Amino acid sequence: MKQRGVIRFLAVEGVGGRDMHRRMKALYDGYSLCSSVVEWRELLEDDTRPGQAHWVITLELNTLVLDNHRNTVDEIHWLLGISVGTTHTIMHQQFNFGKLCAHWVSHQLTREQCDKCANSFRDYF
Repeated sequence: MKQRGVIRFLAVEGVGGRDMHRRMKALYDGYSLCSSVVEWRELLEDDTRPGQAHWVITLELNTLVLDNHRNTVDEIHWLLGISVGTTHTIMHQQFNFGKLCAHWVSHQLTREQCDKCANSFRDYF
C-alpha cells in the first residue's frame, strides 16, 4: 500500500515511468516491488458479475435473424436496444453469421450451398 502512495505522489509530480521505477527500486528491494505489482494485477482483474442478461440478448438476436434473414444490423440493434458494435460482435463472433446476398448466413457454408445462394441471387436480379 505504501508503494501505491509513492507512485501516486511521483505521478502527481510528473515523474516518468523509468525514473519512478529507479526511485522505487532504490527505496524498496527489487523482489518486494515485483511481488506487490503482481498483487496489484490480481486486485485489478475484473470480477465476475451476477446475471445472465447477455444470454437473453443473444437468444433474442438469434431468433430475429432466423425469423427474417434480411434484417440489418441497424434494425436488430434498434429492436433489441443494444449498440451496433455489440450486435455486430454477437452476429459475427458468437453465431458466425455474415451477410451474403443480403441474407444472414453461416460462414460455414459448403461449396454447394454457396453456389445455390449465388444462383438464386442471379435469378432474383
